[in-house]
Amino acid sequence: MIRGATEAFGRMRTHPGLAVIIVEAFLARLGFSVITFALPFYALSLGMSLGETGLLISLRIICSVLLKPFMGLAADRFGVKNVYVCSIAGRCLIAVLFMLTSEPWHLFLVRALQGVTSAAREPTSAIMLIQNADEKRVASTFSWYTTSRSVGIAMGYPLAGALLTLTDDNYPLVFLFTAATSAVAFVLVWLFASDASTSSPVDGLEETSGGSARLALTDWMPFAALALLMAVPASMVQSLFPLIVADRTGLGKTEIGIIYTLSMGVVVVVGPLLGWDLIRSADDSCSPFARWRVFCRRCCIVSSPDFGE
Repeated sequence: MIRGATEAFGRMRTHPGLAVIIVEAFLARLGFSVITFALPFYALSLGMSLGETGLLISLRIICSVLLKPFMGLAADRFGVKNVYVCSIAGRCLIAVLFMLTSEPWHLFLVRALQGVTSAAREPTSAIMLIQNADEKRVASTFSWYTTSRSVGIAMGYPLAGALLTLTDDNYPLVFLFTAATSAVAFVLVWLFASDASTSSPVDGLEETSGGSARLALTDWMPFAALALLMAVPASMVQSLFPLIVADRTGLGKTEIGIIYTLSMGVVVVVGPLLGWDLIRSADDSCSPFARWRVFCRRCCIVSSPDFGE
């Protein structure tokens, strides 16, 4: 695993675009987690009910899911990097718009626009990462990419709680921090990232004997169903987790942010280990480490049904 990490860092030094994409992932999740943490409390401060707050949180995902196919077409038409850069610029604009909101309907409108930027960023960032990754180190590169995202989340939640506590719930100031991180990411990606692929693993997707490289519906549908079953319960808890904890325990915003950090700290450690394990067990569709991960997750769900996800 140490050798894989060394090779990954060596790849980043020789390909600054890859390093920039990983840094952007960190900044994106840092700013995103700050908004995710602060938004439910901000909604309640504007007089919204818990049900309305839940709908507000879900609106981004709804818009993102509906628009992702169209954003994929836009990336094919106008270029992956162009859509990627626009999504980062849009994220900065969204943070500024959050600063200007003063009514519940303002939050719903800006949250929907946030879903548009998420729909544009998520597929294009993955494609940019693949294009800049070493063909033999795709799993390792993705593990470091997801680790960077996890570190951003782990830092963002306690930072948001601390900012809200120190500023006496000055929400525009918190949203300004997200705008600043997005602006830094925009400059870095605009200057250094490139969508020119030199050794893309997707090049191996050649035409099959039937003359088409398109996967059959039966090939990817089980994986999509599994992802749906995993994401639904996790989102149900995560979206309103700060409010649930504050209501049940009476903890302050800083303490709730620390709880998030503890959970994400485990992800930060597990991410590189899983990438290394996938490389070592490349011929095994379900590696030993992955089987133990599923077992531990089920134990968490059984022992603590409310917060197992």
